[in-house]
Amino acid sequence: MLKSRLQMWRISWRDTLILVNEFRAPLLLFTAAVFGGGLLYHWLAQMVGEPAQSLTQSIYTVLTATFLQPMGDFPRHGSCKSSILLCRLWV
Repeated sequence: MLKSRLQMWRISWRDTLILVNEFRAPLLLFTAAVFGGGLLYHWLAQMVGEPAQSLTQSIYTVLTATFLQPMGDFPRHGSCKSSILLCRLWV
């Protein structure tokens, strides 16, 4: 029984590594887009006085906007609105 579980764990881990290697470029691009969009949104929000409290919240806002999920209040300033909409279109 223990040998069977260990074998299944190894097979699952091998399959996971195969998938990660297969989709490495899209995963890196998506991660860069979310973090870069979060940095851009945070910078724009600080510049125009939008209520983005932290960099983490800005990255989370971009991540939720990427999947078209509601994220609370929509930004009031045009440059912040456009950065969120561009992130939705780009990813």
